[in-house]
Amino acid sequence: MRCYLLLLACLLGLLVPGRAQQLLLPDSAVESAPVAADSAQAVGKLFSQRRAGARLLRIPGLIVLGVGASIFFNSAQGGTSSILLGGVMLTGFSLAKSSRWSQAREHALQNDYLHGKPLPKAIRHKLRHRHFQL
Repeated sequence: MRCYLLLLACLLGLLVPGRAQQLLLPDSAVESAPVAADSAQAVGKLFSQRRAGARLLRIPGLIVLGVGASIFFNSAQGGTSSILLGGVMLTGFSLAKSSRWSQAREHALQNDYLHGKPLPKAIRHKLRHRHFQL
């Protein structure tokens, strides 16, 4: 009796389709427009995250710049303040980051990519899995 049950279980197991027997689509059958749209959307997410980081960096930079300027102008010696220099550097870095990740550059890259031009290598290396998620 056990032999018949084992044989029946094996035969029923053969009815379940396996993954190795699925039909593989050739690369030419895959549509490239959704992939291009997904990649363009991922570039948009990358640029918006970097712009948000630049804005968040600008806030403490401007605060430190203001404190440094008040110390510089209120000091009797009138010398340079390291706080003022730190604020200038932090704010300058924030502005440079904002210009590097600007909306104009983002739209130019997306339009070029949608028209068939590949993404620059630096942008491709910065794209992560989280940028492709909805």
